[in-house]
Amino acid sequence: MAAGAEARGQLSCDLDLAYGDHARQAVDVFPAARGDAPILAFVHGGYWHSRDRTLGHFLAPTYVAAGVTMVAIGYRLCPEVTVAEIADDVRAALRWIHARAATLGGDPARLFVAGHSAGGHLAALMAGPAGVPELLKGACSVSGLHDLEPIRLSYLNATLGLEPEDVPPLSPTVLARAAGAGRAPAAAADRHRRHGRGPGIPAPARRAGGGPEGGAPAGGECRCARRQPFHRAGRLRRPAPRALPGDAAADPGAELLKPGLAPITGT
Repeated sequence: MAAGAEARGQLSCDLDLAYGDHARQAVDVFPAARGDAPILAFVHGGYWHSRDRTLGHFLAPTYVAAGVTMVAIGYRLCPEVTVAEIADDVRAALRWIHARAATLGGDPARLFVAGHSAGGHLAALMAGPAGVPELLKGACSVSGLHDLEPIRLSYLNATLGLEPEDVPPLSPTVLARAAGAGRAPAAAADRHRRHGRGPGIPAPARRAGGGPEGGAPAGGECRCARRQPFHRAGRLRRPAPRALPGDAAADPGAELLKPGLAPITGT
């Protein structure tokens, strides 16, 4: 994006800092002026199989102007690796950032993670029992995909290769419900499947003379439409392209990002 290129040209930044051996296992750092600034680690989206860490660079001017060091996390992509291995990458990146926070211009006690879409899923995963909650001050998932069962049943799975047993430990909703009920994630997921819906989907209303509305009809097709609206009849519809609010978000005074800045900056 042009705004990302402008950010790299205008701000002090350290690019391509490796936390692993693969070219995508690297981070880009946009340090704040203060050496003990809070740190926002941003995880890009792309349905786990596309895009890269430069997607989030357009956000850097807003956060740096607010006194926040921003770190854009890169990770390997499907089908070269699995979604579980992508989660391993983000976990390793956060550990790397936390261990080197002082040299990156930040405070390790104020490390936040955020992400959009697939990145939102990964951010939410990192804040829970499958991640590194002990390292994090807070987390934010923007339009995150928190239940991977509809994803497994969609066109995306030809690239992602998710198996049924992969879904519970990688779905923040399943992990959260299991933790709240004192069950293992697999047991929670099995309970949802027995009721004809994917993990994390609440019990739907019954329809007269048929199966549950939004649940599995007699043929067994999943219609988990209530929580993830693009999912219909085991197929994830491709949403229409949408412009990202790059110009608005890159304005330090943008109303769009003020709610997200407050928990990090404490203002």
